Amino acid sequence: MKNKSLIIILITLLTTLCIGLIIFMIGMINGSFHMPNLFHITTSNQLIIDETYPSIAQITIDETASDIHIYSTDKKQCRVVVYGDKDYTNIDMKNKQLSIISKPKQSFFFNNSSDKIDIYLPKDYKDKINITNNYGDIKIENFKYSQLDIDNDFGDISIEEASQAKIKESTGDINIGNIKNINVENNFGDTEIENITGELVIEADCGNINIDRININKNSKIKCDLGDVKIHSTNEIYIDAKVDLGDVHINNNYRHSNTTLNIEVDSGDITIKN
Repeated sequence: MKNKSLIIILITLLTTLCIGLIIFMIGMINGSFHMPNLFHITTSNQLIIDETYPSIAQITIDETASDIHIYSTDKKQCRVVVYGDKDYTNIDMKNKQLSIISKPKQSFFFNNSSDKIDIYLPKDYKDKINITNNYGDIKIENFKYSQLDIDNDFGDISIEEASQAKIKESTGDINIGNIKNINVENNFGDTEIENITGELVIEADCGNINIDRININKNSKIKCDLGDVKIHSTNEIYIDAKVDLGDVHINNNYRHSNTTLNIEVDSGDITIKN
């Protein structure tokens, strides 16, 4: 009898839960119910700094949450504009080295605001840019001579042009224009590159890899656990492609080339339209 009573109680609870869930879903569809926005994040409009410097030799940004945009300009001077909470942000300029570091806030994901960093640099800027960001998008314009080191936990990364780039992305898409040497680790998200002219190393856990043009002169590697790899144009290189689950299509392959591109995919297709 006790077991029978327990079963009846469980059935009643599950039935009530199912009915409540159905009513909730109908209400959400009709617009009657609204989920509280516990994770709402806005961009801060509180100006911390707007300064102009004759030159900057190196940039280091270490942010908890920030949208970062580095502009390429025709001006020789450098301008730094930062919005955020001055109590949690430290900005320092010593020996032409710019440092922007934010301290983590308590209960960040509950109706907090993210910082906003805008940096304007001469288009011929040649020095290193280091960025570590937990949350936010990163956009970098044309800097064909610069070196980039980016570590982003959550957010998209966009680079128009650079000489070298080392990128670690946990969750987000990566979009790159022209690059000479590129090293990418992307855990979850797509990676798109327009043009590579030197060396590439790309590792992706889950996400597609799409490259328009490759003209490499050093042995390179692409590894993808789950996703498709597509390359639309290559120079005369040997492509050593391996797939565990999927198809391989290579239009032209040059076995006697001194340069080899290794491509390994666990689950997905490899398509080379060269």
